[in-house]
This record gives sequence, structure tokens and C-alpha cells, in this order.
Amino acid sequence: MKAGPEVVIWSIPVTKGWFKPTVVQQQQITTYRVIQGSSYLGLELLEDIIVINQHRVSNSNFTSVGGYSTRFGIGSSKSKTVGDVAFIYEGKPTFIFRQIPDPQGVARLAKAARKRILQNKKAAEKMNKALLKEEQRRERYQKAIIQEQIIKQINTDKFVTWQSNAYGVKINYPSNWGFEKNQESSRFVVFKSQLANRSDIIFESVSITLLGLSNESPQQIAQKSINDLEKNYHDFILIESAPTILAGRQAQRVLYDIGGKRYMGIITNGKNGKIYQITFVAEPKEFDSYLPIVQKMVDSFEII
Repeated sequence: MKAGPEVVIWSIPVTKGWFKPTVVQQQQITTYRVIQGSSYLGLELLEDIIVINQHRVSNSNFTSVGGYSTRFGIGSSKSKTVGDVAFIYEGKPTFIFRQIPDPQGVARLAKAARKRILQNKKAAEKMNKALLKEEQRRERYQKAIIQEQIIKQINTDKFVTWQSNAYGVKINYPSNWGFEKNQESSRFVVFKSQLANRSDIIFESVSITLLGLSNESPQQIAQKSINDLEKNYHDFILIESAPTILAGRQAQRVLYDIGGKRYMGIITNGKNGKIYQITFVAEPKEFDSYLPIVQKMVDSFEII
């Protein structure tokens, strides 16, 4: 990020022709770049700026006054230092400003501008590092508070039972969580946590879904689900797919990320070929904090 607007701090035109010279190229140094014609390079990328082929040159002027035979004149001679300024990038001179006046002064000017950029960049990196450290400290503090609340909730055993005879399941859930029933959807119940703090924007949730009837194994059903997710979501990231136990039955656990959220789905076969899935959804940074509560809910799940 630039610390201020870009300003030209040195410039000289390259001309062609003696009688009517025309500008064919501009050589410039700004507060952020060295420019030669249509090409440029950031000053912070330069490895060095050196002066070569430096020497002094003289210019003589003579003015004459008088007739054909008598000639009076005033002569003057001036000398100046010229040289080439080479801008070194990746071990070689990428740009060379040739035979310009006061090459040492131009090199000092470019080096000073480059130094300011590097100092500003270093200061910005230091500030960003401090901000990141503070943000991480706050996240650890919030996570510690959440974990303390979760451990307290688990230890005090403030869980209540939800049961559905229609779907043939029951499960224990935290008494301070809410739940929503939806008899018209395959996802027939959703348990939602309270918001942990003001910055929390996602209700951590655990839902139970009746996927339908199937004779396939939980592993086969889970793989089909993974294939569909890969096809329909470009940001799908599979973290794990592993066998587990749910309600005393063989099951498959799938862990994945989509849309900035982390999901854990556990699929198992119920009675008469019914397929059940428990899905836990949370922000990735809060996922592990809520996992003990979710695991207790999963362990309490029964097919009745």
C-alpha cells in the first residue's frame, strides 16, 4: 500500500535531431518507480543504483561583433559532470540513464526514495504483525470463554431430550439451545446454539435428516454425497471421510468446508432401510470449541 500519492522527483527527456529536436523518451524517477519510456520498475525491487562512465565535459560559447575586417568577441567555457546511472534488478542493469548531468545526485535521489519505501514497508509490516497478534489474542480469549462455557455446560449436565415417534429417533441437546421442527422437509429438526458474542454471526447448529430408503452402506451413501458436493460447490474442501459408530450402528463421518463454514455429517442405516444423517455446522474457528457438546449429542442419539 502506498504511503502517499506518486510524485515525479526527477525527470529528463531523451531527444532526437539537431535542428528540431523531438522528445522520443522520458526518463523519470518518482517516489515509487523508475520509468524509462513505457517501461517501469518499482524502486523497492531494485538491488542497487550505481553510477558508471562518469566524466566531465566542457561547453564553449563565443559572441562576435564588428565588420568584415575587425572582429571582437567574448568567450565563455563551462564544464559539468555527466555519467550513466544504472538501476540493478536481479543482478543486472535493467534500466540505464545515459550521460545525464550530475549522475551522483540522481543516484542519491533515487536511493533516498527507495529507502523511504522500504522503511514505510517495514513499518507497515510491523503494524500488521502487531494487529494480527492482537486479533489472535482476542480470538484465543473468546475461544477460552466459549470453551469454559461449554465445559461448564457439559459438567452440569444441562441437557434435555427431544424425541420424535414419527421419525423414530430421540436425542439429547443443551437446554439453552433452541430447536425448529419442519415436518415438510427431510431435515426434520434443527438445534441451534446461542450466539457466543456480538461478533458471532453464525448459529452453530445440529440437524437430523431422513435421507430416504436405501440398501447401500453408509460409506457408499457418503461417497455419493461427496461427489454431489464436489460437482455443485466450487469451494468444497474435503477434510476427512472415515468410518464411525452412530446409535450402535456402522456409520460414516464426513468433514468438509463450504462457503466459509465447516460441516460434519454422520450417516447411518436405520430400521427398514431408513438412512439418517446428523449434520453439525459451525464457523471453522468455533468448530473445535463446540465439538464436545456436539459429540455428547451424537452419543445420545437413538433410533427407536
